[in-house]
Parts: sequence; C-alpha cells; structure tokens
Amino acid sequence: MLAYDYFNFLDYQYYDSDFIKVYIAQVIVNIFITFLNEGVYRFERLKATTTETEQLKKEYMHSQLLGLKSQMNPHFLFNGLNTLSSLINEDAEKAEDFLDHMSKVYRYLLRNNEEQLVTLGTELSFMRSYYYLLKARHAEGLHLELDVPAEHYNAMIPPLTLQMILENSLTNNAVGRSNPLFVKISVKKNWIEISNNVQPKINNAEEHSAVIENIRNKFRLLCQQEIAVKETCGERCICLPLIPHNEMAMA
Repeated sequence: MLAYDYFNFLDYQYYDSDFIKVYIAQVIVNIFITFLNEGVYRFERLKATTTETEQLKKEYMHSQLLGLKSQMNPHFLFNGLNTLSSLINEDAEKAEDFLDHMSKVYRYLLRNNEEQLVTLGTELSFMRSYYYLLKARHAEGLHLELDVPAEHYNAMIPPLTLQMILENSLTNNAVGRSNPLFVKISVKKNWIEISNNVQPKINNAEEHSAVIENIRNKFRLLCQQEIAVKETCGERCICLPLIPHNEMAMA
C-alpha cells in the first residue's frame, strides 16, 4: 500500500500517471519561463548596445564637426595660404616645409575621419604638423612642449582629441608675444595630460563646455572611464585615460 492511500481528501485518488504529467508540465513551463527571461534580458542588452552605438556615432560626428570646423573654416585656410604666400617671397625652403606640414594636417583629417581610435604616436605626429602651422602664425605667442616617452606611442586615443583641446585653449586665452600661451602634453602613468596657463580672452564658456563634454562622452563610451579637468587660478589641466592597444584588439 502506498503512503498516498492513507489520504483521502475530497475523494481524490493519486495516480502515478497524473504525477508524471504534472511533472512534465512543470518542466515545460520552467523551460519556457527561462527562455522568456533570457530573451527579455538579451533584448534589453541589445537595446542598450544599440543606444550606446548610436550615441558613439553622434559623438564622433560631433567631434569631426568640431575638428573640421577649426581646420576647414575660411579663416584657418586664409591664414595658412597667407602665411605660405609670405614665406614664398621670403624663404622658399620654409615655404616648402610649411606646405608639407599643411598637407600632412589635411591628409590626417581625411584619412582618420571615420576612425574611432588612433595610436598616440599617430596623433602626436599630426600635432607636430598642426603646431608648425600655428607657430608660423603666432610665433613667440605660442609654445607647445611634448613630453611623451615612446613607450606610450602604441596606446590609443580618439583622433583629433589633442587638436580640439589645443584649439580650445587658443580660442579661450589671449595669445601674444607679451603674454604667450604655454601648452604642455605629457604622460603620467596611464594618463595623458594637456595643461596650459590661463589668461582669459573672452567669455566663451558655452563652446568650451561643448568641446569638453564631447570628449568626456567619447571616453565614457569607449572605455567607461571619466576624464578629469583640473583648474586653478593660473593653470588648467585636462587628463585623459590612455586606452591600451591590446584591450581594443580584444574588444
């Protein structure tokens, strides 16, 4: 006699076949619920990933606009051609060097327009050419120091990031022989720092905020890290995390 035979609730009788059917039904329901939960989870992940991808595309389109805005605007082109014209009359060799650096700047803009990341070495090479053009215009009013060991050249960074920061410093600070702007790009551990002396020229906080926010969002999306902006009464320093090359290769 089975133990179930001792119970007679509402004349219910136990059958092994009923138990098996109920057990199978529970297994099927559990499997269905598991697949449903997994499907919902994956759908939410897909939505989040799609949103991040779209946001990243928007940030890069914005950064391209900010970078190209400073390079392709009539003032930059006019100043470059005007400087080149003067050099042709004064020093043909310097004019040739200027034209070479100008070509490198525009070539970099066109080649890396769609890239999410470039090596730090590539970005610094571009910055040297970009600074050469600015130096020809500002002379002793602008000084750029690059203090980056070659061991960090393979680290990754969004293209035009350093250019945007330098251009932003020029826009928001007075630049002249009597009050030169000193900019330094250096590396501390796994961070690259861009610092400059502060000598406000105009109140252009809105554009400054747009540039910094654009860079901040790109690093959030690319490596889930925050940039740091340190400001004192006489200096501003922007710290950017360097993205390891092998980390992006595995992503």
